[in-house]
Amino acid sequence: MSELKKSIQSLQKSVDQWKKGKREKDIQLLQESIEHWQKDNVEQENPGLLSTYYCPLCGEYFYQKVFCYGCPVSEFSGEPGCYGTPWQDAYDAKQSHGPTSPQFIDASKAEVEFLKKVKRGLEDDSE
Repeated sequence: MSELKKSIQSLQKSVDQWKKGKREKDIQLLQESIEHWQKDNVEQENPGLLSTYYCPLCGEYFYQKVFCYGCPVSEFSGEPGCYGTPWQDAYDAKQSHGPTSPQFIDASKAEVEFLKKVKRGLEDDSE
């Protein structure tokens, strides 16, 4: 086997290991985000916590308040940040009706389901 081929195989192995580690980390961060949305916003323990400060995914991927490169939510939706997800509806409902309103709770439930869908997609990719 040529040295070049060995180097390419070694590099591919490293990339595959990195992708696997990122996927596992993203699945964990998604689970933490689901739990945050469920507990704080759906079950109303701390309603209205929508900022990047409270989101485990944002803690990992929200870089210098500019973009979310690598975030599985952004990659799934194809939009920057959480735009194109139920997050926007939750934000709008909070602004218009308040964080304890039925509209906000329903939008938060939709965000939980959306995050579960993104998580399932990553879990399916790992099989």
